Amino acid sequence: MIPSAVVVLDRMPTNPNAKLDRAALPRPGRTKREIVPPASDLERLLAEIWAEVLDLVEVSVTDSFFEIGGHSLAALKILHKLKVKRAGDRTTIADLFNHPTIRGLAAEIEKGGETTGRQVITLRSTGSKPMLYCFPGLLVSTREYLRLVDFLGPEQPATGFMCHSLSEEKDAQRFRRRCGGTVCLAHRQGKRGTALRVSRLVLGRAACL
Repeated sequence: MIPSAVVVLDRMPTNPNAKLDRAALPRPGRTKREIVPPASDLERLLAEIWAEVLDLVEVSVTDSFFEIGGHSLAALKILHKLKVKRAGDRTTIADLFNHPTIRGLAAEIEKGGETTGRQVITLRSTGSKPMLYCFPGLLVSTREYLRLVDFLGPEQPATGFMCHSLSEEKDAQRFRRRCGGTVCLAHRQGKRGTALRVSRLVLGRAACL
């Protein structure tokens, strides 16, 4: 969770019992955000949906979804409302994660074709090292790998897969056809950095952490 405001105090206020006096804590001042208005009907629709789901008065088209209170459950609600308003819309939660601003997401949707409907998250698209594939765990969401990717440096490209509960493509056969090979689970067997090849699908380097 990211706090919406931070207040620096010389010391914490206490009551006569030497416990924290919550009533004496100062209220955080309001930080003025620059609100960039929508420039198209689609941006306007997305702004209305985001404001409703995130319970905000207004949303800038340049606001990052995750910096204004967004999370996986809110993303699912946004996609549901978007599909109700736009019949046949193919936007997935991975599209929203890859393009976390209204302006960026609207641009991808308006391109049409295969630009939306993806099931993977681009954690870093550039770098000279072999691609690192990050799979979600029981208590780890794919976006939590961002810190790991940052730690590994700018030359480490990385791709994250959506957890099954958030994926809108739960048909294993369709997933296999899209990947071009057999789907499998990689375990901790083998040397660190070993390339794993399964059928025609090369998984790249396996990080044994």
